[in-house]
Amino acid sequence: MKKLLQYFTLVLFISLIPEIMIAQDFSTGKMTVTLSDAGRIRIKNNTADTNMVDRISVIVGGAQNQVFTYNADADVVAGDSSYSIASPQKSDYEIRTSCNNSYSSLPPNVMVNINIYGWTDANYAIVKMVVTNQEKSSLNARFGLEVIPEIDGAYGFETTKLDNATKTVLINTTEKSSRVGIRMLSNAMTTLNTIDWVDSYDTNDTQVWKWITTGKLQSTYTTVSADGVVTFITVDPQSIAANGTKTYYFAVAYSATENAVLTALNNAQLKYNSLLVGVEKKKELPVSYSMSQNYPNPFNPSTKIKFSLPVKNYVSLRVYDIVGRQVAELVKGNMEAGSYSVDFNASNLPSGVYVYTLTAGTSKISNKMMLIK
Repeated sequence: MKKLLQYFTLVLFISLIPEIMIAQDFSTGKMTVTLSDAGRIRIKNNTADTNMVDRISVIVGGAQNQVFTYNADADVVAGDSSYSIASPQKSDYEIRTSCNNSYSSLPPNVMVNINIYGWTDANYAIVKMVVTNQEKSSLNARFGLEVIPEIDGAYGFETTKLDNATKTVLINTTEKSSRVGIRMLSNAMTTLNTIDWVDSYDTNDTQVWKWITTGKLQSTYTTVSADGVVTFITVDPQSIAANGTKTYYFAVAYSATENAVLTALNNAQLKYNSLLVGVEKKKELPVSYSMSQNYPNPFNPSTKIKFSLPVKNYVSLRVYDIVGRQVAELVKGNMEAGSYSVDFNASNLPSGVYVYTLTAGTSKISNKMMLIK
């Protein structure tokens, strides 16, 4: 009888392996990204044999004390498991999946479509998450992330800190360890909170709700626990109509030094602005170089900048603070003649006056804009 039970246990385990192990991944040559059916994002080194982040996963707060989390609620949407995009249009690599709350059937009733974009030789990736409200009424959704680091393949003794200038979350263990960075791209981070990891930390929605709604950006947290930490990153709540959607973007990078991670995330910001949400070309050919006043102005946190090119040229569009420091590069490269519209998201910048400058060949045009938060 015991042998029979062992046999059926083995058969059951083998039958579950596909469900447990199914995931998609890509390697850029500098880092490896893995996406499971139910939405777990894992970051590894370039040879894919050492984890840097065990899990990044979506978190959605709904009504008070109702929170969608990976372990407690998430499962793959039936018939829509993870897969690789054969011919990506916006990147060199792209993987995607869809998850919902079918594992628990507890509120909030949401579905999340996840796309991850990567580029050859880049040590960053950009993640797009589209949250669909499947409730019968509007949802005041608080979008965010759970992050469980595994720096250089080990848990424990992490330091999580905020680079306040760029609103980047940086994680490492020692001065010589690898670094991981995460930056929200589409929305300003309004809560950053790290706790010591404990078993079943995410089974109590009331407690998780408190962690994700502090409204404070924790400047630094160092654990002495060998079990490691969980970092919560959330943005301000946004109303999503019944069957409506909201789209969120963030970037993750890994490298040997903090400066390299910040540089990688600046490059990710540029990709986000120029490729994923940014440059819209119009059909009419202009007769001269021009750049319109941004609209809206003042703005918070996003605005549009329109410019025109009469001929093909190498173009840059940069944003500077009032003392002349560059804070963003929205366009960089050769562009065909035409009229363009660029989205600028200043979620990571403080209120103030900024100057945006279009350079195309020998032509240079600058305007001022005001960010008010």
